[in-house]
Amino acid sequence: MLWLGYLLCGLAGALLIVMAAAGRPTRGEYMVGTHLVTGPLAIAFTVGTLLVFLAAPLPHPAANVGLYVALPGLVIGMTILPLATYGGRHALLIKLFVPLIVAAPLAVGHGAPLHWSLPWLGTALLATPATMGMAVVLQNPVRRLYWRTLRLLRLGSRGPSEWELGQQAVQREQWAKVPADAGVDELLAHARSLAPDVHAACHARLAAHPDRLAGLGRALRGDGRSNALWYLTHHAAGDRVACAAPIRDLLAQLRRTLPQRMRHDDHPHPWTGDLVPALECALAILHAGGDVRGELAAWQQELASQPKFARLAKELARWLRRAG
Repeated sequence: MLWLGYLLCGLAGALLIVMAAAGRPTRGEYMVGTHLVTGPLAIAFTVGTLLVFLAAPLPHPAANVGLYVALPGLVIGMTILPLATYGGRHALLIKLFVPLIVAAPLAVGHGAPLHWSLPWLGTALLATPATMGMAVVLQNPVRRLYWRTLRLLRLGSRGPSEWELGQQAVQREQWAKVPADAGVDELLAHARSLAPDVHAACHARLAAHPDRLAGLGRALRGDGRSNALWYLTHHAAGDRVACAAPIRDLLAQLRRTLPQRMRHDDHPHPWTGDLVPALECALAILHAGGDVRGELAAWQQELASQPKFARLAKELARWLRRAG
């Protein structure tokens, strides 16, 4: 088992060393798909490393368990590490580091007779790319969990970025130009404002507008329907049932034209326009008691007939079952 591990590590590691040594600064588009080469090599190297540790484990069981847990990160780390030499930054250091990592399994397997610290040194070298790989995999989930925990415990919140602050200033200027007798369409254009004061003022005026329901219906049947769909889905709970008819008309209109375009679009994720927001809005109306089930069921069958939209069809069918 030990020598099989050495063989896998040696063959895969030698190719990774060659790729790292040949690394030169290059444009990013030239690197597209390179992970399809380094990935299998990294998997073979990781399997060889596992065989080495199974044949020559460290003295402490906890250290072995920790290394086994980190092996998926080693696959990611060894996939990325040779490619980092093509970025120019710290390329020379990485070129020197890759051969050391490739030689680390030998230090683990046969280093103990020479010096007690060599297996630990080899483990530390292997743990470096493994830690890097785990960080790449876990950084986004950990960040999301961190912010969700803060919001749940009300311990803090993310402040607006510079771009958001700039958008808020622009949106306040635009809101100041809205006339006092503005129609529902004009108000809906500011309903998603990033500026909290504009957002609150806009929603207050929409709630008190005497032509709110008729204006929402006109917006849903017009070209600028996206703001009306968002407003109905997320805020106007009391107006949802009254807007069932225009939503049915919208879904029927989309069903007359959009399926053919989606079916003949070669892109793996064809453009669907306002379809998904319209389906979300219709589901919100259905839960409120509105009569939109017929159009939703028709769209579910249409989506199920197109393999590219099988997942969306399953989700829509699940929501229809939940609605009863």
